[in-house]
Amino acid sequence: MIEESAELTNSDITLETVPCPLCGSSEFGHVMTCRDWLCGIAGEYQFVKCRSCGHVYLNPCPTDASLPACYPEDYGPHQETAPATVPDPHYKPWYARPPIRWIPGIRPLYYWLSRDDSQIIPEPESDRNRALEIGTGRGDFLTKLRDAGWSVHGIEPSPAAAELARSLGHTVETGTIESSTHPNDSFDAIFAWMVLEHVKSPSQFFDRTFQWLNSGGRIYFSVPNYESLERCCFGMYWPAWDAPRHLHQFRPRILKQLLSDAGFTEINITNHRSVRDYFGGAGLWLLDRNPNSRFGKTLLNWFLSAPPMFVHLACAPIAIVLSGLKTTGQLTVSARKPRGET
Repeated sequence: MIEESAELTNSDITLETVPCPLCGSSEFGHVMTCRDWLCGIAGEYQFVKCRSCGHVYLNPCPTDASLPACYPEDYGPHQETAPATVPDPHYKPWYARPPIRWIPGIRPLYYWLSRDDSQIIPEPESDRNRALEIGTGRGDFLTKLRDAGWSVHGIEPSPAAAELARSLGHTVETGTIESSTHPNDSFDAIFAWMVLEHVKSPSQFFDRTFQWLNSGGRIYFSVPNYESLERCCFGMYWPAWDAPRHLHQFRPRILKQLLSDAGFTEINITNHRSVRDYFGGAGLWLLDRNPNSRFGKTLLNWFLSAPPMFVHLACAPIAIVLSGLKTTGQLTVSARKPRGET
């Protein structure tokens, strides 16, 4: 966190200057210098833009050996889920209680406003139900997939997070997409939520997932949106910079090109219906000026976990409009491996 940044060092992190990871060009221009606001690793980190293909990436970036040191033990996605509570069989959500439930259309309106389009859970076919999640964290999404009828498998680089996922009964390999050795044509769907920006080579990522998918299989993933209004508003405080863990910042045009080059078709890109990056950016800005700002801490917590439901619903109309304008901070992408491909 911001107030702890002075206590952490980057002595275990070695940076190296690299060519563009997409086209190999060594010509680039400066985009942004930022700090590690969220985990507090000391130092400044630079994002650059390739003068050849336009890709934005971290340069210098951590060496392969240094990458594990970029993820502290308390890194959010690796933390244990809070113990479940026994549901009250008599509990009714607010929209099912009188007199609210008597308002025509209140339930579908609630579901429409609360939807953020951040994750997709497709319905499996009876004979095509093998799914892989890359970057499982503690296994929450694997549980949702399993409950929806998928036969699930996972890959997770953090040993602690992988063990948490296995404790939920999931088959999870500790490793990375580079170290995993799944046979070709193994899965009907592959999921990777907020993972692509962490990998060294996006091209190799899509080549490998294309090989692992069965003919007609689909990949679903999400990434921060470099073309978001949040980035323009908050500059160095945009939380999705997240250096030195985020190695790339993607535009829709770049994503389409990467997927097409790997052989994928039927590419669909959707902007999340969420304004959480605004909470994060405003919180970081306030805390940089006053580390004891209670409102800044509240906003940052809303970004890291989730805002209260009344805040989410109040902001939903704004999020829906910004999503329609394709300016929100995250993208969800799906693409298909053509039928007949092996």
